[in-house]
Amino acid sequence: MIKTAYHYDDLMILPALEAHLNSRTDCIPHYASGQLPFFAAPMSTVVAEQNYQFFLEQGLNVCFPRYQNLPPNFFDLQEQYKGQLFLAMDLEEFNKEFLVLGKKLNRQHAILIDTANGHLQRVYELCLAAKKEYGQQMLLMAGNIGHPRTFERLAETGVDYLRLGIGGGRNCSTSSFTGVHYPLASLIIESRKLAQQLPKAPKIIADGGIGSYANAIMALACGADYVMMGSLINQALESAGQSYLFKQIPLSQKLAKLAFRLGLPLYKEYKALHSRPASAQQGLIGRRAVEGRRSLQKVQYQLPDFLFNLGSYLQSAMSYTGKIQLEDFIGQVELITDQR
Repeated sequence: MIKTAYHYDDLMILPALEAHLNSRTDCIPHYASGQLPFFAAPMSTVVAEQNYQFFLEQGLNVCFPRYQNLPPNFFDLQEQYKGQLFLAMDLEEFNKEFLVLGKKLNRQHAILIDTANGHLQRVYELCLAAKKEYGQQMLLMAGNIGHPRTFERLAETGVDYLRLGIGGGRNCSTSSFTGVHYPLASLIIESRKLAQQLPKAPKIIADGGIGSYANAIMALACGADYVMMGSLINQALESAGQSYLFKQIPLSQKLAKLAFRLGLPLYKEYKALHSRPASAQQGLIGRRAVEGRRSLQKVQYQLPDFLFNLGSYLQSAMSYTGKIQLEDFIGQVELITDQR
């Protein structure tokens, strides 16, 4: 029997019969701590040394990409923005630094084990060993996974965050090449049900397939604690992608800002981690099949405006459902579908 599962666009949020509030401004689109439920994806055309601190200052949580030089004040900022700034590392780099060499931590580190296939037994083993060795001295994020039971399995390790989603990103071609995928709305809903049965469950991060404001809000409605975005943030003027005028003329960031103010057609390079240009940059061409694409995306907004709009639309969705606190909205609204 083939199971039915849903994508974000297959579902709709049902409004409450009656919402007991005065206006949408009564709704609080962030956690009680003040933290927004949104992450910038660890992609070199989204986050880099020149913009990651600005992202943090705007309230955006950040995963700093691997294969980039670490800024000198990175761990000071990790201390300042606790739980909001993660360092992405591949499996072998993580294993060597923390489990083979046994790096001593004098403050909490927030680390993302960044691998496309979180179903590998090695991911489970490294998470288990790291949490046993470092405990709460290491805030650990892992993934990506595409099965609810894998969420349950990795939760056993004590990992703090799990990224859900395989092959859903705009420029990720894993699903089209391999056929492997789990529709993210259903994956989140089913993982959250399992999380509610666990004594201690990781936070759920929806990763991939967020192509609109509505998709981000739907991911939260399905039960994601956080939403990770690449494509939407790349379309911001301040993203790390190379800027091009008329899709052809490379511009410095200073000239890109001027072109944007003048209303000229400005585009940003956007490439997946395992696209051909990214693989070439990492020296991996010929050793790995390409599972990503490079594209140019039109610059649509400045980051503060994007985040303001996203927060406003989230407030609106919360007001329709009568939810004042973000914690009461996540995974606790009624969803419907017209899919048959």
